[in-house]
Amino acid sequence: MANIKKLRREPIVIDIGDGVERTLRYTLNSFALIEEKYGTIDKAMEALRSGSVAAVRFALWAGLVHEDENLSEHYVGSQIDLSDLEDLAEKMNKAMMGDLPQDEVVNPN
Repeated sequence: MANIKKLRREPIVIDIGDGVERTLRYTLNSFALIEEKYGTIDKAMEALRSGSVAAVRFALWAGLVHEDENLSEHYVGSQIDLSDLEDLAEKMNKAMMGDLPQDEVVNPN
């Protein structure tokens, strides 16, 4: 039998290159923004998996906009160097998965 337990991980703090530390967090609003842009979350994930730079920029912005509603997607993109994308993708993945429920397997013994 499996129990579902919500796990909160440590916040993912990033500096997009402008010297400001921001918390990368994917809220319900973040996922709604992504869904509005791509139609479905699956299509957004497909775009991210395909390596779309525009998809990475948008998803990164969607994970940061909770701290500053005036933060623009274009500004976020202007601060990122292509050499930073691999590290950012790893942090985005960790932040996206951080607040999702995880199955906890209970040992029957």
